[in-house]
Amino acid sequence: IAVDYKNELPDEVFLRLIDDGAAAGVHEWFIMGSGEPMMRPELLMNLCAKIRAHGMIGHIQSNGCLFTRAHLEHLVDIQWNTLRISLDGPDESTNDRIRSKTSFKRATENLKLLAEIKRERASAAPTVILYAVLTSLNGDRLDQLVDLAHETGAESIELSTMVLHSEEGRPFLLTEAQKAALPEHLEK
Repeated sequence: IAVDYKNELPDEVFLRLIDDGAAAGVHEWFIMGSGEPMMRPELLMNLCAKIRAHGMIGHIQSNGCLFTRAHLEHLVDIQWNTLRISLDGPDESTNDRIRSKTSFKRATENLKLLAEIKRERASAAPTVILYAVLTSLNGDRLDQLVDLAHETGAESIELSTMVLHSEEGRPFLLTEAQKAALPEHLEK
């Protein structure tokens, strides 16, 4: 699929921001947003390299689907700090109902590949975090998210509450009973 980025900032502007940030004393970068950072993989990898070359700390939040082996090797080689992967369920049927078809399979395959690359290169970096939005589909399955983190090489899990942006999301809101049961599921 060809994507036209003519209405977005050119790569050079983004790369210059890193240099300007370093000159201004910036210590840490978070690459995230309302889109997928890996839609522009060459730019993202160049940003990451430049951030690390300046000795700054870097974090990426991604759906995890679009990485290649070369991208993951690059992140290990530059000792990227944190890769936060959004997975909203401990299995394909739960996650893909919220996200997109095959996203669970692609993301978990990439996480396992990253874990393999880190073992091959005896590297602890990048730290991998599974990120999930609490929904009616996963609130009672947090223990299974922990199992998934272990299986994929993630070192921790971050959870956030769901914010309703449209009526399409209403079925995914936690019920009052599910909210009341959360402490029990967190303990488990």
